[in-house]
Amino acid sequence: MVSSVKSSLFLLIFFLYLKKNVICSINDNVNENITEGLDEYEFGNENINESITENVNVNVTENEKDNLIYNDDNNNIEELKSMIGNDELHKNLSILEKLILDSLKKDKLKLPLIKEGTEEYLDISKFKKKILTDSDDKTYILPTLESSFYDITKYEHILKEQLIEEYNSKISDAVKKKLLIVRTLKTIKLMLIPLNAYKEKNDLKIALEELNNVITHRTYETLKKSPIENPGEFFRKLLTHVKEVKESKEIENKGEYLILGNDKIEIMDAHDFFFTTNSNIKFMETLDSISNQYGLGLINDLGPHLIALGHFMVLKLALKNYKNYFEAKNTKFFSWQKILEFSLTDRFKILDMMCDHDVVYYSQDKRRKTYLNVDTSGSSMECNILEFLIHYFNKYQLEIIKATQDTDFELHGMMEHKNIKDYFFSFMCNDPKECIIYHTNQFKKEAKEENTFPEEPNREISAYNLYLNYYYFMKRYSSYGIKKTLYVHLLNLTGLLNYDTRSYVTSLYLPGYYNVVEMSFTEDVEFTTLFNNLLKCIKKCHKEETNTNTSLMDSNSSHNYFLHEITKCDLCKGAFLYSNMKFEEVPSMLQKFYIYLTEGLRIQKVSFLMKTLDIYQDYSNFLSHDINWYTFLFLFRLTSFEEISKKSVGEAMYLNIQDEDSFHKTITTNYWFPSPIKKYYTLYVRKHLPNNLLDELEKLMKSSTLEKMKKSINFLVHVNSFLQLDFFHQLNEPPVGLPRSYPLSLILEHKFKEWMNSSPAGFYFSNYHNPYIRKELHRKVLTEKFEPPKMNKWNEVLKSLIECAYDMYFEQRHVKNLYKNHNIYNINNKIMLMRDSVDLYKKNFKDVIFFADIFNLRKYLTATPLIKKTWDRMYYFIYRNTGNSVNFYKYGIIYGFKINKVYLKEVVDELYSIYNFNTDIFSDTSFLQTVYLLFRKIEDSYRTHRRNDHIGVNNIFFMNVANNYSKLNNEEREMEIHNSMASRYYSKTMFAAFQMLFSTMLSNDANNLDKVYGKSSNIQVATSTTAFLTFAYVYNGSIMDSLTNRLLPPYAKKPITQLKYGKTFVFSNYFMLASQIYEMLNYKNLSLLCEYQAVASANYYSAKKLGQFVGRKYFPLTTYYLSLRIRASYGWVHGTETKICNSEGVSCSRKGPTPGKFFFNWKSDAPIYLYFYFFSNLYLDSAKYFPGGFSTSLKEQTEHVSQKGFKKKPMVHELTKNLILDVTNGFMYAFCFYSIMPLYAYFENVNFYIISNFRFLDRYYNAFNKYFINFFKTKLKKYTTDVFIKYEYDAYTSMKKYGYLNEVIGSRLSSKNRIVKYIYDSNDDIMNNLRRYDMENRFRNKMSTYVDEYAFFDDCGKNEVFLNDRCDYCPIVEDLCEPDTKEYQPHTSNIQKVTDKNTTYINYEKLHEESYSQETQSDNTDDEKDNDLPDTELMITRLQ
Repeated sequence: MVSSVKSSLFLLIFFLYLKKNVICSINDNVNENITEGLDEYEFGNENINESITENVNVNVTENEKDNLIYNDDNNNIEELKSMIGNDELHKNLSILEKLILDSLKKDKLKLPLIKEGTEEYLDISKFKKKILTDSDDKTYILPTLESSFYDITKYEHILKEQLIEEYNSKISDAVKKKLLIVRTLKTIKLMLIPLNAYKEKNDLKIALEELNNVITHRTYETLKKSPIENPGEFFRKLLTHVKEVKESKEIENKGEYLILGNDKIEIMDAHDFFFTTNSNIKFMETLDSISNQYGLGLINDLGPHLIALGHFMVLKLALKNYKNYFEAKNTKFFSWQKILEFSLTDRFKILDMMCDHDVVYYSQDKRRKTYLNVDTSGSSMECNILEFLIHYFNKYQLEIIKATQDTDFELHGMMEHKNIKDYFFSFMCNDPKECIIYHTNQFKKEAKEENTFPEEPNREISAYNLYLNYYYFMKRYSSYGIKKTLYVHLLNLTGLLNYDTRSYVTSLYLPGYYNVVEMSFTEDVEFTTLFNNLLKCIKKCHKEETNTNTSLMDSNSSHNYFLHEITKCDLCKGAFLYSNMKFEEVPSMLQKFYIYLTEGLRIQKVSFLMKTLDIYQDYSNFLSHDINWYTFLFLFRLTSFEEISKKSVGEAMYLNIQDEDSFHKTITTNYWFPSPIKKYYTLYVRKHLPNNLLDELEKLMKSSTLEKMKKSINFLVHVNSFLQLDFFHQLNEPPVGLPRSYPLSLILEHKFKEWMNSSPAGFYFSNYHNPYIRKELHRKVLTEKFEPPKMNKWNEVLKSLIECAYDMYFEQRHVKNLYKNHNIYNINNKIMLMRDSVDLYKKNFKDVIFFADIFNLRKYLTATPLIKKTWDRMYYFIYRNTGNSVNFYKYGIIYGFKINKVYLKEVVDELYSIYNFNTDIFSDTSFLQTVYLLFRKIEDSYRTHRRNDHIGVNNIFFMNVANNYSKLNNEEREMEIHNSMASRYYSKTMFAAFQMLFSTMLSNDANNLDKVYGKSSNIQVATSTTAFLTFAYVYNGSIMDSLTNRLLPPYAKKPITQLKYGKTFVFSNYFMLASQIYEMLNYKNLSLLCEYQAVASANYYSAKKLGQFVGRKYFPLTTYYLSLRIRASYGWVHGTETKICNSEGVSCSRKGPTPGKFFFNWKSDAPIYLYFYFFSNLYLDSAKYFPGGFSTSLKEQTEHVSQKGFKKKPMVHELTKNLILDVTNGFMYAFCFYSIMPLYAYFENVNFYIISNFRFLDRYYNAFNKYFINFFKTKLKKYTTDVFIKYEYDAYTSMKKYGYLNEVIGSRLSSKNRIVKYIYDSNDDIMNNLRRYDMENRFRNKMSTYVDEYAFFDDCGKNEVFLNDRCDYCPIVEDLCEPDTKEYQPHTSNIQKVTDKNTTYINYEKLHEESYSQETQSDNTDDEKDNDLPDTELMITRLQ
């Protein structure tokens, strides 16, 4: 037994050894291939290659643990060890250090050179000299492994000095790259100090003190060079100067004067723009001295790198609170790498534990709310800076994930970190397992590039391999586009979120972690205002300080650098001196940046610049040339918050961003702004627009932008094509035996109206193609099992209608002869245009958007008499002023187009950037109108065939297609359709799409709304067919009002109001355009909201407008009854006098006040009105149980009888008999209850005169009316008319069941008798050859009245068993009723009667459903519910 165990153990060890050797061999081969592919950029260091070979497959084993349980006292120590005693971290830092040193040897920029004074400034023994190959007299120096942190700092100074002198645009990328990796090398040197110290002495505190000694020694060295000998006196003079400037009346621009002073600074050259420092080492040392003097040395040395700065801030906390963290262990400690591994919200909880904040850890509120609700005034500066870093690391993470929505895969911020990693590699590698993303097809889609490293199918090399990532960064990163740069940063982010040490080290040279500071400039204020906030902070600090200076310089005792508490005053003063320091009359950093903004870019607000930069981008902006720009922005950001003088950094930051999601309301963006005022203001601005604004805009645009604008939309459905089926429908030949087809816009509008009438009965899009199911679905309404009306399903219905209209057109005899029987080469242009339009529509119907324009031909034709034009105009004003302009025109000019999302997004991004940079030239409205004029100019360029007048008959009906249109090929005809349509409608169509995008980007409410509608509580609102009657929909900004008053220009409201046919159809397409726009901006929830509301809200808008039109006609009647009510109310308040006549004379008696009549005042005629109100409710509410109404249900009994005549004209949102009945119902309700409850009548008067005329109030009142006012109506109907309708329905279905039962029994008995007769009358041979069911089928086919199929009879007597002989299975239903004892046939009198009360019938519902499949849709009758008023009873309450 022991022998077998030993053998097994030996075999196991052997296989493990063999596996290890095989893997090592594979790795050796892999790295040999890598080395061979380096070409001219090969790093060539054998030692490095050997170390990489050994570590290619090294994975983090010690740190790859699940979430640790922090109950053990040693966890704090283990966390600190992961930062300064981590062999894995030390090894990866050393590898990256060697890679950087080796890459510097191969760098094309052979700098810095050894010049006079270089060897005295540097400890040259720590560097390596190398002679230039092309010049023997020049030698440049390279850092080595022996170079210390101090040496690299001085090396960086010399390098900057010489790079500034040698700079030109050709070496721009090389300059950026070299400065970045040298800064990374300095960071590595600093990170290795505690790691090496712990490795030597194995003591955590000594390792931290060693790091502190390095910084402290450097601090004392630089303090000797401080240019500020007496800081107190310096700041006193500064504040005095500031006060004098602000009080001076001679200085106009005081903010600019405080920055520039008397210096007249011109636009600087590239050297000054790209570098914060001058080419003078003394100035660089002065900056170091200032930063060290005020405790900002770490920030100056590292820059605002999220990972590096956070790493050292945590180490500083560890040393300052060493006793609490690691000796008393009463406070939790976490490493920076571990903090980043936690979720977005948990990172703040961990920080609160480390900083001992008394906060609620599991609050559902946002972080800024919980942070501002607790007292954090005693929090250290390190905790405040870590709060800032975590907040913006979270934003960086969300920004990276959000950017993936522009790619082919999508992530979301709340995903588990492991899932983010799996999703990423699944997309890049087609497998959740790691792979080298640079070798994948997804990575190479953006541009063709050389495949230096062949793809390794064995996937043995980790995706986070230090060597590979650094190689690709150095060789190709500067040439990457947006997507590739995103993939590189997302790869690193997945490693950070999953605690991969290699990613932690790789992040040190990625520029995205510096650029994050750009996101912090969000406030819409001028740069001078931010600078004034900094001055306020200094003023308050100076006021609070007496004779004690808290800076390091004025302290007599020796301060430990890490233990020194940096105050907010140190931060403000240090930031001011750092950004305002000047040397040899050269402008300071602050002055350079201000000149760059105001003179170079012509903007006043730094947020406008930052909004145009991608946080993860490469070196495409001036900041990347020198990391000190980021340091300046970081210090300026920390000290320029509005409340920085009163609050801590963390509090000031959260107070500054508390309104970042609030709605920026302007005339353009505010959807509650009165639309008439907005319309007239817009027209006024356009009319008085300066002539040079358009020229100014064109100068600011790129040369390629105009072509992109032209390609942003593509017209597909020609106006003339749609008009042939709409306005000219009477000219089309009808099919044989059928009437002429109705206008296409009428049919489309009718479908929307029909859906609105049917929706309360559960008639939704999922079953729209089978209208017979409607008769059963109304029973399921209250079960809440329905499918929301999403527009993409509705498009399928509309497509079938539009195709049918075109097919009927092509079935005309003359069209058929021309198109089908002759050569299409010389076919009529009109017919070819029709065919091309429908083909383009079928090909792109999911993306086609239909717009419309008003069809007012007489207004533009010169042949129209002037008096006729005047009368038309007067009639329009009379029509509109007595109600509104709804249904003023019958037909509109309808056309279809498709947007090119890529080009449109690029165009709007550029124009939005131009607007932000030039707010001193443009306002939001003037910019929009300038863009509109630009689109009009582009539209004029299409007018190659057009006449010069605004509209001509030829230009409308035969929209200038070429005379040889039918002879062109397919591509040319499509272009001809686009050009001819663009010559008339490009400007209006393009501007509508542009304003949607621009106004959404201009107002910052879309991001917040997208989050709101993504919550589970609001998903129901978004999908509701009556969302417009909910408070949440109105409170969050009705998308219907946003479309009509913010997203679309004023002229877009005309078609959706004034057209009688097609207005709802066009409005639904506005919703679909908004859905596509929101999708382009990655607002997925808002996009779905528009899709769901495209039909319901569009129908509501049309019905609402018609209701307003009718309601305002009753202004005189309402006013008359109001006057009567007021006079009666006077008597109820003051009393009335009654005259009594008798034989003796006239006597008067006075009746006292009766205020109770305001609440109840009985009228004798109230029951009469109540009776008619109930009677009309029976008709109007019949759809609850009879989906088609009473008459439609009765007609079902005669569906087998052919009906003569043609269908009636389809109903739309217009005045109909049913509308009159609905209005009558409303009058009966008013005459009854208004007279009984006068106070309620006054409330309705307020609604009529005030609320209904203000859109903002009306939307909220509708929601109030649904939940409160209609609640009474619903309850009243529930116990009155609903009971009667339900009784009618039960009686009707019972009668129908019995009638159908009689038919079934009669059919079977008749069939039985025929079979028996056939058996006795026929030949025996025939009888024997025919089976029973054959004979049944034979006779059943001859019986025209045979209706039986699956009926089954139970409880049959002996003589009745034959009734069920031929049924294999028939479902049954029990009905507790007395059986009908009627004798159904004379010859069945001898059949035994069934006396059992539990008579069993057939399943009527099953048979009814089967019979419906063979029915045809009944004609529209007067009973069809055409309630055009937006009666909420129809929409909701009738079914409750």
